[in-house]
Amino acid sequence: WVRQAVKGQMDIKYPFHISEYAHSMGNAVGNLKDYWDAIESTNFFCGGAIWDWIDQSIYNYTNDGKRYLGYGGDFGDTPNDGQFVMNGILFGDMQPKPQYYEVKKVYQNIGIKWDDVNAGRIDIFNKNYYVDDLADYECHYSLTADGEQIKEGILDIGTVSTRKHKIITIPDLNPSSLNDGREYFVNIEFRLKKDMPWAKAGYVQADEQLLVKEGKKK
Repeated sequence: WVRQAVKGQMDIKYPFHISEYAHSMGNAVGNLKDYWDAIESTNFFCGGAIWDWIDQSIYNYTNDGKRYLGYGGDFGDTPNDGQFVMNGILFGDMQPKPQYYEVKKVYQNIGIKWDDVNAGRIDIFNKNYYVDDLADYECHYSLTADGEQIKEGILDIGTVSTRKHKIITIPDLNPSSLNDGREYFVNIEFRLKKDMPWAKAGYVQADEQLLVKEGKKK
């Protein structure tokens, strides 16, 4: 039905909100990008809810006094569900898990991709529905060769209206001249210009790494 909805073949009056569309247990949430490719391709989806936000664990202590986050069975409780409640994108002490960063990346509200790599042009997409520009952010870029930064700067992106794309040229980037066999990437970061209630100035709200040129195989 997902494929039919994306193609517009179903008679759907209101968009779907998918409850528990991702279950964050163990090394999970890796399929989230596939879901959001589908969500962003149609108006039939408006998002979903990840199960869960935070592990349902509490502190316990080993016999020698070391503290750890315990779950079912760690307190002599029988029967129990074991680690089934350890399914958040945060640990029980509010520290991020690896999947937290996966969710942050997929959920970022700015799309960044190549428009024309040979011309050094990138496509910036303001995914927001209610934020009519990206004025709260400073757009930083860097060029790396085999992982070593060789150039950096700030891009003047001006105004990017709600749900609109804008093409920006990275200054002095000439991919055709990068012929020394190294692997080149451009890294784009949208950083907060000032402190916000939820993050400090400089926080990276959205980012992307774009391949400029592959390195020669050795």
